[in-house]
Amino acid sequence: MLDSLKEELSLLKEIDKLFEIIEKTEEKISHISIIEEADKKLFEKNKNKIKNYIWKIENNILEVAFVGVEKAGKSTFANAFIGKEILPSKRERATYIPTEVRYAPNGKVEVYFYTEEEFLKIFRNMLRDVAYPNWENATLENVTIESFKKHFKNLERENRALFEKHQNRLERDILEILEKKDEIKKFLIGAKKIFQEEDIENYKKFIIDPNLSRAVKRVIIYSSKLKGLENIIIYDLPG
Repeated sequence: MLDSLKEELSLLKEIDKLFEIIEKTEEKISHISIIEEADKKLFEKNKNKIKNYIWKIENNILEVAFVGVEKAGKSTFANAFIGKEILPSKRERATYIPTEVRYAPNGKVEVYFYTEEEFLKIFRNMLRDVAYPNWENATLENVTIESFKKHFKNLERENRALFEKHQNRLERDILEILEKKDEIKKFLIGAKKIFQEEDIENYKKFIIDPNLSRAVKRVIIYSSKLKGLENIIIYDLPG
């Protein structure tokens, strides 16, 4: 291992120890909260990130990302690299969610879904970016297609720069969510579904469907085809 990586690993382990000390102290001093309630999720997220970085360095993990514009053939090229048709590919855009491919002796696919609370946080941030009134209390029920269209039309007059920045981009995304909200909500389960590696017809919809993919947090495909490349993680990214 390179000296620079050794130093980085040592530092990450020290940070990891600090996270553990904070957690243990929180447990012992039940009447005093070291971590504010609003920051607990961020604390947990960063703690998991540190552990993930440590795992990658200790296991000499090499990450390979296939990137490019839409319809450039990233998924097709990735399939050719892997040697098996496990990533959905077609002439139109085929990837709406980052998809991870790793080695495993027995292939499977894990699709992780947002909780409704997590999805609402994303949705509210989208509304915030277009200056939607009372965005912090927005839900998929109290924001209607009509109310959003009215707001965005008014934005053209009241804040032309913001209107032009998000016209046909974020505007379209929000409208698509509102139009397909019932379909999306069915999958806001905050858990994962497991599919067989060969069952591409059932899991690919969560990668290629522009609406269902909004409910998806992460997709990991484990394939025996990566034997000999056990330390490689392949990422197929949207264009």
